[in-house]
Amino acid sequence: MNVSCRKMRAEDFPEAVVIAQKSINDTDAAFYDYIKAMTESLGNGTEGVVAEADGHIAGVMYFISGIHLSGGRTDFIEEINKELNGAGIYSCSIVAVDPRYRGLKISKKLHECAFEILREQNIRHILVEIWIRPDGYMPGFNCIHYAPSFTDYGDIPNYYAEAPEAEGHICSVCGEDCHCAAKIAVMHI
Repeated sequence: MNVSCRKMRAEDFPEAVVIAQKSINDTDAAFYDYIKAMTESLGNGTEGVVAEADGHIAGVMYFISGIHLSGGRTDFIEEINKELNGAGIYSCSIVAVDPRYRGLKISKKLHECAFEILREQNIRHILVEIWIRPDGYMPGFNCIHYAPSFTDYGDIPNYYAEAPEAEGHICSVCGEDCHCAAKIAVMHI
């Protein structure tokens, strides 16, 4: 199967939102609105890439200019800013692969395409927040190994339950009492 990647376009939104919602099992209107807002801001501080296979979008990735973390973890923001010393950084917001295309290294292709786009803009760092389920499984962990190097800032227990935007949100894994953690890392591209 031939898989290609390209920069995301506004008209990719209908397929992109479905893939993102399936990927994390979340059909909240707020999540839909978040994806829509990111798509509408493409080229204005938000970038995106899509992977195509069989004439369909097989995966999507959004990344935003600057340092953005769920819950506004200022302790990490200050530490990362200090270490990067003003170097350009984007934050990975969403990486989602259509379940029909998993196992085809779609995520790796999305990251490689993102690296190329960001390098053209002299950006050399991508902040990632990797979801850690209560059983320890990290669906996006391999992504940090796609970069030539990375800095691991550690794992934060109950990360998503403590985020202000989590109020009223039901975790797709835990239910209402979320115990999911997050690994914070910066990929150096």
